[in-house]
Amino acid sequence: MAPVNIRSFPEEPGVYRMLDKNGTTLYIGKALCLQKRLASYFRGRHPDLKTRLLVEQIDRVDFIVTRNEAEALLLERDLIQRMQPRYNITLKDGKSYAYILITDEPYPRILKMRKTQAPRKGEFFGPYANTKVLDQNIALLHQLFPIRTSNKKLPSHNPNERPCLNYHIGTCRGCCIGEIAQDEYEKTCIAPARMLLTGRYQSLIENMERDMRHESAHMRFEAAAKIRDRIQSIALFQDAQTVQVPFDIPEDTDALGFYEGENLLVIVVLQCREGRLWQKQEYTFERHLGTHTLLEDFLLQYPGIVSHVPNHILVPIPLDLADIAAHIRAAFGKKPKIQYPQKGGKHALVALAHQNAHAAYQHTIQLTPVEFRMKALQDMLALTTPPHLIEGWDIANTQGRQAVAAMVTFRNGQPKTSGYRIFAIRSQDTPDDYAMLREGITRRCTGMIHDADAPRPDLILVDGGKGQLRVAIEVLAQFDLDIPLVSLAKKHEYVYRPGESDPIICPRTHPGLKLLQYVRDEAHRFGNKTHRRMRHKEGLKSVLENIKGIGPVRRKRLYEHFSSIEEMSAQPIENLAAIPGMTAAAAKMVHDFCAAYSNS
Repeated sequence: MAPVNIRSFPEEPGVYRMLDKNGTTLYIGKALCLQKRLASYFRGRHPDLKTRLLVEQIDRVDFIVTRNEAEALLLERDLIQRMQPRYNITLKDGKSYAYILITDEPYPRILKMRKTQAPRKGEFFGPYANTKVLDQNIALLHQLFPIRTSNKKLPSHNPNERPCLNYHIGTCRGCCIGEIAQDEYEKTCIAPARMLLTGRYQSLIENMERDMRHESAHMRFEAAAKIRDRIQSIALFQDAQTVQVPFDIPEDTDALGFYEGENLLVIVVLQCREGRLWQKQEYTFERHLGTHTLLEDFLLQYPGIVSHVPNHILVPIPLDLADIAAHIRAAFGKKPKIQYPQKGGKHALVALAHQNAHAAYQHTIQLTPVEFRMKALQDMLALTTPPHLIEGWDIANTQGRQAVAAMVTFRNGQPKTSGYRIFAIRSQDTPDDYAMLREGITRRCTGMIHDADAPRPDLILVDGGKGQLRVAIEVLAQFDLDIPLVSLAKKHEYVYRPGESDPIICPRTHPGLKLLQYVRDEAHRFGNKTHRRMRHKEGLKSVLENIKGIGPVRRKRLYEHFSSIEEMSAQPIENLAAIPGMTAAAAKMVHDFCAAYSNS
């Protein structure tokens, strides 16, 4: 480690970047006081091995001074995303969690979307590691409240606008034709949906009971009965989703617990709302700088992964709580009370979070490496189930000649060669990869439709970017096939999904990305191998046509046995003569011609 002059660093907020002797960024951090924070690294011996390893590799430290801690937090996030330092954690451990979005529109809608990839603005609720829970929540919201689903731009200024089918069946209040005012729509649809999504079930039920009594007092019994049915549905959903917490804790509380194994650390967040355990989130990290550093970084980035910062956060070990709370307030506009409880109900809740983290760790280490990759890919793409059956596509051709669309199949993370297919392109003799891919996938989808009993893939991967993905989307839509679909662009290894303009960007070490790369590379290898064989056959065919006495029948037999001129010239004359239809004289003629051609 090169000597570092601590006094040369300013006593101001900012971001620091630790580099090794090759100029590679090792770690990026933020601080309210750069000098004080950096001094903690270079004074004394650190108890954890990984921090000592980091410090030993540091050659120099760069820094950027900011005006306040909020700017430092934002700058740190941007630098980590761009540079992916070895010793930094990432917000979601490379995963791409799904969120529920209430759109920022005059008449908002409820959508399922990734927060970092979302093309729209609005309120995010989540994250949801389990997409089944997310889908259940969205379905319940549409069942309980007449929230619009149409993607029309509202309000409409067309006097001849006609209402959609949902209006006629009673699941929409006629937003598109102005049947309901925006403030009334917000009050009756969006506000209660927001309460359900934040776990305030009891408050929502109390409001609805008040509305029910109001309707009943005014003799509107049918409307009161509808509200009663909604209350019952919410109560049933609440019982299924939450459990009563037997501890005396504030109603808006998050409790953190962790479990650390040899090369793995799991953090669990238990979210409690209105005295009930509402939701559990777990985050797994494969490498870190020690528990204290990781938990501090995790909490400093807390506003980036949760849609609601609670009033109270309970932590499992002593941390610099004032510094963390100030950072969260700067980023989220709200300063939670962060505590390290050592007794009472709060301590019991943290212990429960620890217990959950231990159970999550035991579950994770029981997964095989292949299962771990599939689970990571499922989380990255927000799939409802692990992708046990994956089909990968690639195109191989030389200026449009001997073009093939190659399809490989992976079963449980491993190649299944019996499912490999080659589609010789018939419609193109010019280099148009899009048209070739369209033909290959179209023929594959035709086979799926005709063989309804054949297993369908859990995921389709195409090699390329947005253009290749768009082609695959159009073909699947043509056949009305609902199969998850992604493309993988080789230059930056960006993952594109339908309906999202921005790619999923994750570390090169992400196990889910590695599985996609394995499928993509295997499709590329298989396609190129077949293409080369076809090209050699074409070259062999053109050469044999120049040998007098070797007609179409004999040429066909030779094509069937050999793939190149070089292979044929290396054969003894006896082997050539043994091919059906060949004579010793014809075999010598072919042998001599091929030997001369190979040596020319």
